[in-house]
Amino acid sequence: MRLDPPLLLIISYLSILIYLIDRLAICFFSIGGLSSRKIPQNGDLRVLSKTPLIDLVTPNNEASPVLASVLTGSSDHGIVSKVLTANKDIYSPSIGNFYDAMSKLYSNKQIVSASSSVEGAMVLSPHLKNFGNNVKSHYWEKKTKSFVSVSGTSSYSLSIKDYPNLMQNLASVMGIPVLYDEVEQTVKIGPSTYASTAIEFDLSCSAVESLFAEVLFLVNMASHPVSFLSFHFESLSQISTKYGIGSEEYEMAVHMIDAVIAHIQSTYQIHQSLEMTIIYLNENYLSKEVITTLEPILTNSIEILPGYDLKGTITAALPHIFLSQHGKEEYSELCSTLRDALKDYSLDVECSFVLKRNLFQTPPPEPQPGSAPQPGSEPQPEPQPAPQPMPPPEPQPMPPPPPPGIASQQDVALVHIVLWLVVVLICAIVQSCYHLSVLDGSNEPEFKPKTEGAGVRSKTTKM
Repeated sequence: MRLDPPLLLIISYLSILIYLIDRLAICFFSIGGLSSRKIPQNGDLRVLSKTPLIDLVTPNNEASPVLASVLTGSSDHGIVSKVLTANKDIYSPSIGNFYDAMSKLYSNKQIVSASSSVEGAMVLSPHLKNFGNNVKSHYWEKKTKSFVSVSGTSSYSLSIKDYPNLMQNLASVMGIPVLYDEVEQTVKIGPSTYASTAIEFDLSCSAVESLFAEVLFLVNMASHPVSFLSFHFESLSQISTKYGIGSEEYEMAVHMIDAVIAHIQSTYQIHQSLEMTIIYLNENYLSKEVITTLEPILTNSIEILPGYDLKGTITAALPHIFLSQHGKEEYSELCSTLRDALKDYSLDVECSFVLKRNLFQTPPPEPQPGSAPQPGSEPQPEPQPAPQPMPPPEPQPMPPPPPPGIASQQDVALVHIVLWLVVVLICAIVQSCYHLSVLDGSNEPEFKPKTEGAGVRSKTTKM
């Protein structure tokens, strides 16, 4: 089992931080949907343009399994040689992670983590479920519009009722106007040096709701310094899907994330020494530009999911593309077209095609030179011969035996018989055990000893 060098670098780095945490505070941030090629280069960023970002993996992989590999030091649910493994049990209780080690070594330290989804929060929490009172992982609950803890209550939770004050703090952090309309549930940000006019965000949009929930959680955490703070931004990839990487909304979202990370850095450094790590997970396969490129190519090559349009079907399946029967017929040409179309987005296209065959189907035998054509084959046109008397019908040859490794009908039938016999035998054994376990002697003859003179033999008197 091998891990990519960037993964080994992160794991080693976090191991050193475990030793150093008793002397300083640690902040660990991971940002989905961001790459060094897509960072705005206008010079207004405070942290992301100055802090070297660690390019973790190729952009074809999903964020949560990769992040799980970083925090567990295991590739069982992450990346093996730049390939995403099939096991996505990213919070398996049998595999400990970085937070398990932290909670055991430093049980008296405050360890706080969060993400906008339950999946992200579980990745950023102890896998062995030894949370304790000082280990809290949070996620955004859309139904209640609040950040809640995955285990018990937390003093770091917040809800939409806290938005008015937090929006004012966000304006102070970013240094630009932030106008929050509590009734209309909209936010106007700007103007600024990177946005000539104010940009309006609608909080009824799921991507926008996640963005502000994540940003305001960190604004709130700036007032509550802890020993270890980790956060995974999932909203940026959703913003890129909704608006596109080249949009003003995406650029503003990057500046919002940059501003709150810089704010955490400055406030935590006042109280104690600070060590901060930022990694990014590209995920640009989810961007609006990529999906717009895929739509005309896949119009007649995929089956539209019930309740979805073409764009929704593509978005729901990415980073995978499931072809329809028509798409399979043009498989090679389609694969080549996708590779050429996605080169500009630094995306690789891995084509794999698996043929499914019925259990009872056997491959046709190879035709022998001079032999009669097999039944079902296409006859070749031949000139009509002169009428001849009909010869007697020849006996049909027996079908050839199946090649080694392919089950025949007789083999399958025999396996079915054996399996049914085993099932019947198991049922009989279970029934016998059940009757023995509930046996209470109800069919035995009753024995009722006398209550008087019990155990004394009666005497007879001769007259």
